[in-house]
Amino acid sequence: MVRRILLLLVVLTLIAGGLSSCQDNSTPSPPPTPTPVPGRAEEVAEAFLAAWERNDYGLMYSLLTPTSQGTVTQDSFAHTYQAIAAEATITRVQAQLRAALQEGEQAQVAYAVTMDTALLGPLDVENEMTLRYEDGRWGVVWSPQLIFRELTAGNLVHFTPRAPSRANIYDRNGLGLAVEGTMV
Repeated sequence: MVRRILLLLVVLTLIAGGLSSCQDNSTPSPPPTPTPVPGRAEEVAEAFLAAWERNDYGLMYSLLTPTSQGTVTQDSFAHTYQAIAAEATITRVQAQLRAALQEGEQAQVAYAVTMDTALLGPLDVENEMTLRYEDGRWGVVWSPQLIFRELTAGNLVHFTPRAPSRANIYDRNGLGLAVEGTMV
């Protein structure tokens, strides 16, 4: 009987030793961290256009890429928009995003802008902007062409209104009521 007990203890020890070698004693590795996907460039474009509608040039400037901010100061940026609005007699801007295509760290956004002017009525402009993912965020790659596509290097906005001269007004007897000429 002692033999059987000893044999049983040996067998149980061997089984326990075998089972302990089957255990995974390594420290489990954490699951891989997924690469963060940048937010949508379209949201930045919408915010930029909405800020333009409100003449919020400070917010617009903050939405530029760091590279674009390095090429133009905030004061110069705001002055460009204000000077063009004054020259073209723009009283209101309405912008609408048309389409967006985001590929990796670059995006293209098509948009339409209606600029109400004091002298010409509404101006409808179709344009597009480029956005780039820089320094952990999306930003607008800025140039004056975002206002008017034709504003390339050396081109300016210049508006020279020519009001037509007023026609003479006569009464039924042919006498002038309102006529061009010198007053007597």
